[in-house]
Amino acid sequence: MKLRTPVIVCALVLLMGWATSSPSSTTETPSSDGGPELWHDDAGSQIVTPLFAYAIGDTEYISAVVGVSESTAAQPAEGSVPYTPAQLAAGKMVYEKQCLSCHGAQLQGVSAPALTGPSFGHAHLNVSTVRTIVTTQMPLGVPGSLTPDQYAAVMSYLMAYNCIKPANGGTKPFPTTDLPANKTVTFTGATCQVK
Repeated sequence: MKLRTPVIVCALVLLMGWATSSPSSTTETPSSDGGPELWHDDAGSQIVTPLFAYAIGDTEYISAVVGVSESTAAQPAEGSVPYTPAQLAAGKMVYEKQCLSCHGAQLQGVSAPALTGPSFGHAHLNVSTVRTIVTTQMPLGVPGSLTPDQYAAVMSYLMAYNCIKPANGGTKPFPTTDLPANKTVTFTGATCQVK
């Protein structure tokens, strides 16, 4: 089989050989014999789907879909939601144990979608919707396995990382049940890394 020049169509990248992707969405294709790099691209965003390999005749391809450009600066969310510094700290620990392997150390998405940044903000999800997804579908494979307080803590971490300010100066905890006010605050894609 002969390796050829990659073909790029819109956001769908078709390339020869095989590919690797880092959290910064650098895609590289070394030659099949380990020789020099055949193709390299920095899409400026996360790869938002798993790599898909297929063949047409004797030619093998790998495709990847990339998200929106990280250069688009998102505005912080308008509004605030109650959560405390203690919930934020607990949420970071729960996230590191239960979520990091799929969603990444910087919520950038690894084998699961990003939970911050432009591709996440583009979905225009409100706090209530994200809370419902988190509490009913996560962690993957064992949904509903965390305590209500652990889910509230993880939500606090997600909100802080997405620049959603704590209401009431951080004195009131994020509730373990949904509130109608949670529907009024939307994740915008802004990122405020939490230490």
